[in-house]
Amino acid sequence: MIGLHNTGLPWWSVIPLSALTIRTCLVLPAQTLRRRAIYRMTLLQPLIDARMSLQRRTQLIRSPHLTWSSQRVLLLIRRQAIRFRVAKTFDARGRITFALVGFAILLLVSENIRQISGRRGGILSLFLGAYFPSLEDSEENGEQRAAGRKAKEAEANRPKNVFGEAVDGGASEPVPEQQGEKSHVTWFQPSLKTGGFSFCPDLTAPDLSLTLPALFSASFMASIYFAPRVAREPAGDKTAQSASGAGANAEPNNQPNKMVRALLDRPGMTNLQKIMMTVALLMVYPAMQMPGALLLYFISNLGVGAIHVRLLSKAMPIRNAPLACRRPVRMNPVRERLDLIAASTSSRKA
Repeated sequence: MIGLHNTGLPWWSVIPLSALTIRTCLVLPAQTLRRRAIYRMTLLQPLIDARMSLQRRTQLIRSPHLTWSSQRVLLLIRRQAIRFRVAKTFDARGRITFALVGFAILLLVSENIRQISGRRGGILSLFLGAYFPSLEDSEENGEQRAAGRKAKEAEANRPKNVFGEAVDGGASEPVPEQQGEKSHVTWFQPSLKTGGFSFCPDLTAPDLSLTLPALFSASFMASIYFAPRVAREPAGDKTAQSASGAGANAEPNNQPNKMVRALLDRPGMTNLQKIMMTVALLMVYPAMQMPGALLLYFISNLGVGAIHVRLLSKAMPIRNAPLACRRPVRMNPVRERLDLIAASTSSRKA
């Protein structure tokens, strides 16, 4: 970033260009490998469902005394074990690992932006520093205590006369006042104070107009809402059609109708996506305490990531895996238990 700024570019353009470069050169390769792993796991989903169906029936037979919640927890644990075993067998691992690579790069870059902005305390204090001042001032308080101890030791080591009074000579080296400041101002760029926008000229301070926090929260929510979704209902169900399939079945030469059908037939969000949407909405509160440079990088990173996801969706589309039949596998343990009891009763009567 400093190298780009030295070419004459302002900071409001340097930070988005840096996000584009870092995301394309470092994150996009890992994102491509992660999408390949997701594509393989999507094709293997019928095998996982078949094994889970057998596991569900076996569990109902062997442990019918368990409550509904206990059975759901055991099935969830068993599903994760089956997914891991299938992914290992068919070489479809790496989804979480490649996602953590992008997250680690994001944390590393945000820490560097914190340093060039001259902020203290790390990424945690940027979120909580305004509400927990001890997180932001812990370094300064520690330096003051250390300077006080050194001053007392220097005073105790000074030579004294017969009356116990300290005399000059042999004094220890003075402690620099700014010694503790070097750790966080080494990469500080004063030009960030005037390299922002008209509504936020100082990128080292929070945006008082709340424009960047609102854009950050909105871009975070948009990246979650428009993320690719995969439906897992049977093909005969109307709600199971994806956006691409709905567009193909729509009336020809009627683009508005295609768009409406695509939105109506779009698969719903998962529970994890709903939780992340809530988190994205609440992120506007800690974003009010972040420097403008960090928020600008987050917004640029989310925008570039959305473009990359769109390109990957066209180059490596993830379609629904083929299902064995139109009838869905039952997910209600109570119905399964009743069917087993009815079957065993009819066999006894016969």
